Amino acid sequence: MVNNHEIVIEHTYEKQINASDIAEAVEVVTLDKYFLSISHLAISDEYYFVSPVEKVEVGFSESVFLFSKSGAFSGDLYRSENIIQGLAYNLEKDQLYIAHRNSVVIYDVRQRKKIAKIDTDYSISNITSFDDKIYIGTTVNASGKKKYLIDSYNTSDFSFVKTYITMNYQLPEAFPIVIFRRNSFSSGHGSLYISAGEVNEIYSSENNFTKPVVRFKNLYPKNDTEFNIYFSANQGITGKFATTSFRYKKKMYLLFYDLKNRGQYLSELNDASGLYDDYNHSGNYTPLLTNLSLYMYAHKNQNEKKTNIVLFKIKS
Repeated sequence: MVNNHEIVIEHTYEKQINASDIAEAVEVVTLDKYFLSISHLAISDEYYFVSPVEKVEVGFSESVFLFSKSGAFSGDLYRSENIIQGLAYNLEKDQLYIAHRNSVVIYDVRQRKKIAKIDTDYSISNITSFDDKIYIGTTVNASGKKKYLIDSYNTSDFSFVKTYITMNYQLPEAFPIVIFRRNSFSSGHGSLYISAGEVNEIYSSENNFTKPVVRFKNLYPKNDTEFNIYFSANQGITGKFATTSFRYKKKMYLLFYDLKNRGQYLSELNDASGLYDDYNHSGNYTPLLTNLSLYMYAHKNQNEKKTNIVLFKIKS
């Protein structure tokens, strides 16, 4: 169980983080297709569900493609005119949950069809599935306040269960734009972990999300810039590590913190640094959380012909 970790990092940076320091293995899967980028990925026992950016002029994902574990193209699974905000997969029911701005499409993978839809009045930022529930991170701007919520729904009939987390923030009187931070979901040790709101904290289903189990205390000083919190992303727990990317002094960084041994791996994020695949020597990456507790992923293109999914199996 992960509980009550206050992480104080040393701002000393490695040239790169070697994958062998934090991962048992790295697998490079070459897909049959080429995409500009991959916005979202969900993984089942048999397939990769890939939500890619296909057109420069769009810049977002509006579709889901199915690939075998070898990278073979298995079908154009889903297509919409609305931006996809996130993907989640339910192994027991073999269902894919596709989040749009104000709705979630329930897709039956076996039958290859949409079977239901969840509508919400709030804007969806992310989605996951854990045990018998669907968890949706939403945001709302109203009456001079902005609000972050984590709502849950049954996977049996897709009815609303409860709101687990609510975080409210007062907007300054003269604030020209409203910025929201995307929440992060991760899992492991029998728990669901959630990073939400405008704090560098991780909450756990182990204590019903009542108090944080991990706090990042000094990613950046408070007087660096008030906008740094919006760059704290992919904040979660995977294997034996707490991880996050963050901004400090206008540069981006990647952190893995070993919760068992109390050690850090910290590197700047750019073309020449980050997480380096020293197993296959395939390059530097910014890894993203997946629906699997021990896996993170990144992608890389091959000469505008094919796209690689790079899977990091994180040490536990």
